[in-house]
Amino acid sequence: MVMTLVQNVKSGVALIDETGRFAVVNPSFMQIFGLDSELDILNINSQEWSRWEVYGEDGKLLHVDDHPVRKAVRTGKPVKDQLVAVRNPEENELTWMLISAEPVMKENGHIYRIICTYHDITERKRAEEALRKSEERFRALVTASSEVVYRVSPDWSEMRQLYGRGFLADTEIPSSSWLQEYVPPEDQPRVTAVVNEAISTKSTYQLEHRVRLADGSLGWIFSRAVPMLNANGEIVEWFGAASDITERKRAEEALRESEERLRLLGDNLPNSAVYQYIHEPDGSVRFLYFSTGIERLNGINVQDVLRDPSTLYRQVPPEYLERVFEAEALSARELSDFDMEVPMRLPDGQEKWMRLHSRPRRLHDGRKIWDGVQIDVTKQKQAEEDLNKVHYNLEKLVEERTSELEKAYISLKESEKGLAEAQRMAHIGNWEWDIVTGKAYWSEEMYRIFRCDSRESAPPYNEFLNYVHPEDRDYLDSVLKKAVKGRIHSIEYRIVLANGEERAVHMQSEVIFDGKNNPIRIKGIIQDITERKETEEALKNIETARKKEIHHRIKNNLQVISSLLDLQADKFDNPTVIEAFRESQNRVISMALIHEELYKGENTDTLNFSTYIKELAENLFQTYSLSSKNIHLNMDLEENALFNMDVAVPLGIIINELVSNSLKHAFPGRDSGEVRIELRREKNGKHKKECNKVTSFILAVSDNGVGIPENLKIEVAGSLGIQLITALVHQLDGELELNRNNGAEFIIKFSVREKSNQASHPAV
Repeated sequence: MVMTLVQNVKSGVALIDETGRFAVVNPSFMQIFGLDSELDILNINSQEWSRWEVYGEDGKLLHVDDHPVRKAVRTGKPVKDQLVAVRNPEENELTWMLISAEPVMKENGHIYRIICTYHDITERKRAEEALRKSEERFRALVTASSEVVYRVSPDWSEMRQLYGRGFLADTEIPSSSWLQEYVPPEDQPRVTAVVNEAISTKSTYQLEHRVRLADGSLGWIFSRAVPMLNANGEIVEWFGAASDITERKRAEEALRESEERLRLLGDNLPNSAVYQYIHEPDGSVRFLYFSTGIERLNGINVQDVLRDPSTLYRQVPPEYLERVFEAEALSARELSDFDMEVPMRLPDGQEKWMRLHSRPRRLHDGRKIWDGVQIDVTKQKQAEEDLNKVHYNLEKLVEERTSELEKAYISLKESEKGLAEAQRMAHIGNWEWDIVTGKAYWSEEMYRIFRCDSRESAPPYNEFLNYVHPEDRDYLDSVLKKAVKGRIHSIEYRIVLANGEERAVHMQSEVIFDGKNNPIRIKGIIQDITERKETEEALKNIETARKKEIHHRIKNNLQVISSLLDLQADKFDNPTVIEAFRESQNRVISMALIHEELYKGENTDTLNFSTYIKELAENLFQTYSLSSKNIHLNMDLEENALFNMDVAVPLGIIINELVSNSLKHAFPGRDSGEVRIELRREKNGKHKKECNKVTSFILAVSDNGVGIPENLKIEVAGSLGIQLITALVHQLDGELELNRNNGAEFIIKFSVREKSNQASHPAV
């Protein structure tokens, strides 16, 4: 796209490499310098241009070191708009131009490339010459020109004349307040800076900036002024012209926003295709839209699918196609989401798994339309298959290890040698500790597990504790002391070998008592379970990654749907329809934010709802563009309110509806107001049960706006938003209360089962 712009701009553009040769030039460059072929310039070094004579602004032959490109190379700094005249050797004419040279640096500080622009201003120079000759010729130019023309004093302190052409207000007598009259305060510093630069360098002033139009509104102009010099080279006056570029600026902004939306869509649709289809009254299905992703995913042309939906359906095996039609019928009857994974066979024989997810809605004429996304989940299915293989192999390993243990147990009964061999195979060592004497016994496998020399005596209890991980030491000591009162106990903990390596072990022991029920000896086994722990952790990480990926994909898909709603809304002029699209978009965003929080957070099942409320409310304030009003958001939110999806999704939609309602309806004709959101635990809630972690919460959304009429009953309200709020509160098994004092306040009481944050001991 950048190269297309470069090829089509009117200014000449050239890229010069570090050797001084031209690497790239555009057509305008060729035209300015009268060249017929790129080869005429690409093989010429920039220092070999002796046949083109270059003159400075004073009309004198420009020294080679003063050429903009040479200055940029010499100083390593950009040269902006240096005015020069170039004599074409073929036509023997001077071409006046503004040359800019921008050096591109390597990481080591050396110049990598020089980007040069050549703006042909020959015609302007001729106009300036004509204006300098006489005031009459200036007036003739004013009469003949369709642009805004003006004259200012040498230091720009006074606007002497301005002919606004109905676009700007005329200045017929000199004015020293022109800057305040024509330029908005935000643009005045920039205009002043460029003016001062032009004065100090006696160079052309040119700038695009906003202006106050004749009707009082704001617009854009491209303003350019040249200094009129006397024989001594002093500025005596500035002559300038300004063009109305308001529409161009608006078009550029619209194009930028459109490109940004398309870029976001492209960034968020890896291995996916967006589609929209409708059920016609005759029972047929017709695709209204399909993104080009279908061509990459399914190897079929978009137009073929739009013309004949069976082009896509034929890729689904018959046994799955019947399920697809049944799921579509159910979605149509209940207006519920359609979500299904099906295999598809592509024209080239390749088979892929696709996930089809769409959401239906009813049109005003009764027809039903689905907005959806198709995602290539082939790799995910393969990963699931691989995971199943891992589980299967793990079960086989467990079975094999169990078999080994059984064999080891039989060998233990046969001989001490068999016992040692069995322990070695199962990584199980046995030990005994005489509580009375303090002496200990270790089997050969115990020495191998702890990497100790079997020729040394088994360490006593206090020395044995030194092998235990510092974080587990007190815990193990406490468990063993408590176990003396019982019979059998089992525990897992970490040990630290002499080389610093950490290992995980499982210990099971039994206390032996004498005839008076006094503990005299403890015997037990220790098994090295490091590999098992690593396998369990790997499986846990895989499951966590899978859940995060699901949340990430759902969030991306919801963002795609939100973007599609935004694009679709641009096609309508009806405010009611546009507002309906925006409300739907906000509801989708409220759900997408939940999946984004779950994706970013450490916990994949619950999210910190207070953080989510802040992001949702700020997003709504940005959506309704309240920058021109003094509407404040005040939030008092409970810390560490952890909710699961079943609670977070309906609550998010409720908050979205209530805050949106306040922003749209609470402050008509008012420039200030406040929207308040509170979330707190109910101190004496009837549902609070510490043992089960069931806690009552109160959510309050209020504003100090015009309020809700007394005669409006929310139980029978006809708006979709109120109906949605009532249904979701009922879904939460909560209570809804409306307070009409000093605006409107919606109070929702509900209870949730919070997950405990108490962590068990790391080694158990």
